[in-house]
Amino acid sequence: MTKADKLRSWALAQVGSPYVMGGTGQRCAPAYRRARAEQYPNSAAAIRSNCPVMRGKQATCTGCKYDGKLCYDCAQLVRRGCAAAGIEGVNISGATSQWRKGDWLSKGSIQDMPSGKVCILFREDKSGVMGHTGIALGDGTIVHASGHDTGVVRTAISAGRWTHYAIPRELDVVVDGTPDADTADKPASHPTLRHGSRGDAVVTLQLALHDRGFDLEPDGIFGAVTEECVKTFQAAHGLNTDGIVGPKTWAALDRAATGVAETYTVTIPGLSREEAEALAGLYPGAEISA
Repeated sequence: MTKADKLRSWALAQVGSPYVMGGTGQRCAPAYRRARAEQYPNSAAAIRSNCPVMRGKQATCTGCKYDGKLCYDCAQLVRRGCAAAGIEGVNISGATSQWRKGDWLSKGSIQDMPSGKVCILFREDKSGVMGHTGIALGDGTIVHASGHDTGVVRTAISAGRWTHYAIPRELDVVVDGTPDADTADKPASHPTLRHGSRGDAVVTLQLALHDRGFDLEPDGIFGAVTEECVKTFQAAHGLNTDGIVGPKTWAALDRAATGVAETYTVTIPGLSREEAEALAGLYPGAEISA
């Protein structure tokens, strides 16, 4: 399997996911939508209108077509897809910034796009400004986060106003599906956080924890409640329970948010086989050994 194959498969798996302005691949939830609505007030009405809980139509997400799915905007869909495929150099937010700063093997006008090649497409709305982007699958179709009312869709390239293409480096590199050892625990652009930290990164952390079932509000302040939630999450994922959110904790949160299975080993001396099997049921992904 090549990185192009991984990118294609990942993109197809996202079809049907919700579009949320500023969505970075976190699980769709009212709290996350509210935070994005505050961050992007011009899109607030559209963010609310596609959430039955925010519209007051129902009390929970149960039955919503987006329940349990991950939400993206167009550039974050491309960013997350390239990261999932192990493609470096596209860890950039914003379609225009991706076009200008991405590490591309080649790029140019859509008329010069190579046939049958997985690549990233862009739509230029005005000179030098890319208003939209998506992942072309090499078969004449493209997966893109189309808009709040449509979500992530797969459409014919010919049906859109795509103007430019770009091919990431190492797209044809053969991989075996295992993350590289030196990058497996390095999610993109996550700072180390601890008790007393404040700001947008803390909000991202709190939303990720909330999406994993923890009862806390995304206020941007890393206080005692957030620290306790972090320690509980770390304990459940075989991590050092120091309450500090570094690369390994961020990686575990990212894997949990994207549904990527993770395994770890917990060794407990003197444990019987029956006891190990019982404990394994309490910690999904854990390999309990005596």
